[in-house]
Amino acid sequence: MTRRPSASASCAAKSETPPVPWTSTVAPSFGRTPPSLDVLVRIGRLGESNLIAKKLGASRIVHVAAPSYVKRRGAPKSPRDLARHDCVGYLRDGRPAPFQFTSDEGTVNADIRGPFHANDAEALRELAIAGKGIVALFDFLAHDAVARGDLVFVLEKHPGTTWPIHALYPKSRHLLPKVAVLLEFVTKLFAPAGRSGGHTVASSFRK
Repeated sequence: MTRRPSASASCAAKSETPPVPWTSTVAPSFGRTPPSLDVLVRIGRLGESNLIAKKLGASRIVHVAAPSYVKRRGAPKSPRDLARHDCVGYLRDGRPAPFQFTSDEGTVNADIRGPFHANDAEALRELAIAGKGIVALFDFLAHDAVARGDLVFVLEKHPGTTWPIHALYPKSRHLLPKVAVLLEFVTKLFAPAGRSGGHTVASSFRK
């Protein structure tokens, strides 16, 4: 999904955690996560595994667009209006994934179209800021751009789906001091989400 959590954690770890050498990486899927990693932070539903899971919070999908796009094309009033809009979609198996919304009946999928799509959430955000269309992002990825005025919310009456955020680690590592340090750090890092996908952000302390 995104490099941001691991990149943010790498920078903040230098000042907010003890001086323990560490590396971080982004794993493309839960099933292919390298076994040498100490702690994973996964945004998304959990599959079957032998890892210990600690819930950190949750992130909701929000739908945003650049003010220039909304001025030019107008804002959609309902998910059905997306058929008349350019959308910047997350590529899955070579095709843009539908936007998902929650309703009383459950999850509603809205097929999208548009000239630009990507398989990286930060690229999606930058395309949206450039006025290329409407995008679905995790709320923590959209927050700063909305605060700056680079993006505005659309379809606020039609909430997106919510994705849990977990830290996962092997039973064999749960007593290691470096793992305890990282767990404490990521708990603070995602504390706003705990008060308020899937992709795996994997982090590892190295000796």
